[in-house]
Amino acid sequence: MQTVYFDTHNVLAVSLINLFYDMIFSYPLWFALLVLSLIWFSCLETKAAGSK
Repeated sequence: MQTVYFDTHNVLAVSLINLFYDMIFSYPLWFALLVLSLIWFSCLETKAAGSK
């Protein structure tokens, strides 16, 4: 029973580590998407202010 618990715990730990590395690896992509979305929202705000 104890071995099963530790095996499950190890699988979860490895999954979290893999997810963590995937997030680090794809960080530039997410950062670029964040910047683009911020620019897009600022453009919408400027258009809304200009149309008033």
